[in-house]
Amino acid sequence: IVRRCLSDENGMSNNESEENNNEKDDDDEADIDIKEDNDPFCPSTIPGLSWRVEKLRLEEANTRRFLKAGPRFLPYEECRRWVQAWNRWDNEEEWKNWINEGEKRNSYIPARPDEYYGRLGQWKGWAHFLGNEDDSDSTEDFQ
Repeated sequence: IVRRCLSDENGMSNNESEENNNEKDDDDEADIDIKEDNDPFCPSTIPGLSWRVEKLRLEEANTRRFLKAGPRFLPYEECRRWVQAWNRWDNEEEWKNWINEGEKRNSYIPARPDEYYGRLGQWKGWAHFLGNEDDSDSTEDFQ
């Protein structure tokens, strides 16, 4: 038998009520009612507790999932097109200075593209990434 938030009419807890009931006749046991509203330790006495606990649990799970996921960057070619559209950097040093000044506000572009795209096996060098390759160099590779 599961007894939840039991109290007698005097507001005694389960243990106190059971001790008193042992002293009384068996007929008096029927006087024990379930009064969840009177027990301060019963979850149903705090309005909205269950949905608030569930909300906190879901928020915590979402935060853990978000932190575990890590950053999401553009694919290499899209990132390269974005960088070249700005036409702002001529070499790696200018890129790193721009990053160190705190100017990078796009969360989809990695601060260290050589490391990120290098791990993916897509990095082809700073000149290729920044769009400073000579066309003659790239056509010689294909001939």
